[in-house]
Amino acid sequence: MNLGDTFVNAESSRYPSHLWFIVSHPDGAGRVVIVNISSDAWQLDDLEKLGPDDHPWIKHASFIRADLAMLSPVAAIEAAFKSRPPAATKEAPATSATINKLQSALGR
Repeated sequence: MNLGDTFVNAESSRYPSHLWFIVSHPDGAGRVVIVNISSDAWQLDDLEKLGPDDHPWIKHASFIRADLAMLSPVAAIEAAFKSRPPAATKEAPATSATINKLQSALGR
């Protein structure tokens, strides 16, 4: 997994599908920072947004859920792609401009 890679988690009874962005290079422990977008800001209307011009998967303005960003093991993401049925699917990589917006929203 590389900076700019994206994936969508499979919808489940606990979580709806969301587009996730990898916004860091892997650290020494094989972990990356990931952040998702959502059409619901859960009353956090000051969250920054991405739109359809920022990624082909995005169909309308969506909030960058910086409040839900997390450190994730690369191995866990790769295992999600390989599970049957897949728990996540790869999407088109993000552009440098989109990654910059995401990192800015995270205060990097």
